[in-house]
Order: sequence, then C-alpha cells, then structure tokens
Amino acid sequence: AVVSGNALTLDYQADQNGTATVTVTGTSNGQDANDTFAVTVAPVDDPPVVALPLPDVSATEDDSDLAIDLSNVFNDVDDDNASITKTALSSNPSLVAVAVTGDTLTLDYQADQAGSATVTVTADSNGSTVDDSFIVSVGAVDDAPVVVNGLADLNATEDDPDDLIDLSNVFNDVDDDNASIVKTATSSNPTLVTAAVSGDLLTLDYQPDQNGTATITVTGTTNALSANDVFTVAVSSVDDPPVVANPIADLSLDEDAPATVVDLSNVFNDVDDDNASITKSAVSGNTGLASVSVSGDALTISLQADQVGVATITVTANSNGLSTTDVFDLTVSAVDDAPVVANPLPDLTEIEDGNATLINLSNVFNDVDDDNASITKTATSSDPSLVAVSVAGDVLT
Repeated sequence: AVVSGNALTLDYQADQNGTATVTVTGTSNGQDANDTFAVTVAPVDDPPVVALPLPDVSATEDDSDLAIDLSNVFNDVDDDNASITKTALSSNPSLVAVAVTGDTLTLDYQADQAGSATVTVTADSNGSTVDDSFIVSVGAVDDAPVVVNGLADLNATEDDPDDLIDLSNVFNDVDDDNASIVKTATSSNPTLVTAAVSGDLLTLDYQPDQNGTATITVTGTTNALSANDVFTVAVSSVDDPPVVANPIADLSLDEDAPATVVDLSNVFNDVDDDNASITKSAVSGNTGLASVSVSGDALTISLQADQVGVATITVTANSNGLSTTDVFDLTVSAVDDAPVVANPLPDLTEIEDGNATLINLSNVFNDVDDDNASITKTATSSDPSLVAVSVAGDVLT
C-alpha cells in the first residue's frame, strides 16, 4: 500500500491471493490516528505458460525418430507442473508425424521426405492452454535405388537359345527418373551362362554343351549409389548327339585297286560320352562301283572289278540313340585293262601235208575297255619248220 497525498494505492502482486490488513495512519502535529481494514484477494486459475521454448530442429531425410523432453517446457503457478497435459500437432504429417506420451514428444520422420513443418505443442491445465511452436527442417538425401520387382529364379535346358529379360521395372529411385538408373549384370559361372545388359535388356547367353547352376547379379546404379537383385539360373543337361569333328576327305582310287581301309576313330565326337562308345556304320550310294563295311573304327572300301565312276559314301555315328552322318565322295578312275582270253583255242591235230587250216579269232579275246574289233591279233609258231602261222584280221592261218 502506497499513499500519495490523499490517494491510497493498493498494488496486487502477481499470482498471489489471500487476506491482508491495511492500516492507514493520519498524522497531525505529532498526533496519529489509525484506520484499519482487510483486503481479501480471491484466487484465479492461471493458464500454464511457456517457461523454456523448444528450439527449431534440423534433421536429415530418413533420420531415426527424435524424442524431445517436454517436462520443463511449461509452468503453471497454480498447479503441480506434472498435472499439465501435453499434445502436439504437425503442419505436415507427410514429412514428420508427431506423438506425445507423458512428457515425451516423438518426431517420426517419414520415409524419403524432405522439407519443413511447424510443430505446435499445446499444454493444458484445468481447461486453460498455451502453445509452443517450433520449425522442423528436413534436408534431402540422395537415396540409393531399391529393388521393387525382384527377378525370379530361372530354369533352362542345355543349349537353349538366349533369354532376354526386361529390367525396366526391377529398380526404383525415389530421387530420380527410373530411366536414369544404369543396369549391369554379372554371372558367377560365365562358362555356363554369360550375362550382358544393353539399356533395360538383360541377355543370358547359354554356353554350348554346358549344364549346372549360376548366380546372376543385376546391379542398378544412380549417382554412384546402387542396389543388387540376385537370382539363380539352373541349366539342366541334355544328351547331345555325336558331331563330326574331323570330316573324311573325298577319296580317289584307281579302277581295280585293292580294298582301302579308312580310320574312323577321330571322325566323330560326343561331348556326353566316351567316343569309344560311338557305333559306326556306312552305306555306299553306288554298290555297283564300291561296297563298304565297318568293323569297329575301320571302314573298308572294296571296289567292284573293272568299274569306274563316283560313289557317295555315308558314314553314320550313333550314341544313345542319337546320330549324325559324315558324307564323302569316292572317285574311281579308269585304268586301261589288257585284253583277256575269253574263249581259249583248243589244241589241234592235223595230218601231215594236210591243207592249211583257217581259225576264226574274233571271239577268242575280250577287252572291257574297248570294242573287241579294235584288238590286233598276231601269232607265232614255236616250230615254223613244222607249221607256219599268219594272221589276217580275225583269221589265223
């Protein structure tokens, strides 16, 4: 209480209630008189106030949740601070979601989001409230691509044609256009299957006569960040037919040549079996010129007498019911044969001083190469003093 002249000022102190006795004293010529009265201040429920404001928060995209202690943020002069109820609201819950449990505010950063949000924390005490607001800024981070549609394991058969696989939807990058993702691939077993990527197309190239398992790793890369998708390729075996490894060269022989033997041991190859298990057979396309036979790995070619021309020889290799053939030409060149005695002349008995004897020689000789009329005949006698001989045309005298 303060008196100025005739004015008494009562100054009520902040957040105080109760009863006080005010004594007013009047003084004149050293003589006093007192007047006393009571002042009663009724209580009023004060709202809570922000005692320690929350600072702004800076975070990075995909940060883990942040827990903030609210126990000392608010004060209520009328009540125990523990009775203050806190709630919170985010202006951008797609960036950061908020929740309050007791005195703990949790900031939950949403996946792959960047930007800013205002978080308002409200304190409530007996129906009276106060707000504290702060800014949450989330900085962007370049995310690595991720696998969104993993490639399934693949089964193939030995010697299958290439497989072409579309990679355009395998990876996703939330920061960039998916078309900017660079794809590469590797095979754990390139002797079985090789892997190559061109743009969004993966080519699996199955190697000849191979079977087994390989792991294919496809990598998607953007801005030096990458993700891998891994799948398995299983190639089952197939029984391959034998193949011609060393073809038999065409063969030229002279008419009436002796039998010729051709070695077949290295002509064929079977990647699945021991080559010794390959069974060989052969046929002649012209048996009137040459006949053929096979024993083991030996092909025998037998020429027919006095024959010339060309025969196609087909050699077949068989392994486990699968076969292949090698074909070559046999050319038999003519050789001029000597005439032969077709109808030998019989011995002759004559009487001394008998007449000359004429003998027809036209059918005595034969020449397979020429007209018999072209054969020139001559004759000699071992005893011309007994019998003289001469030939004119086809007549022996």
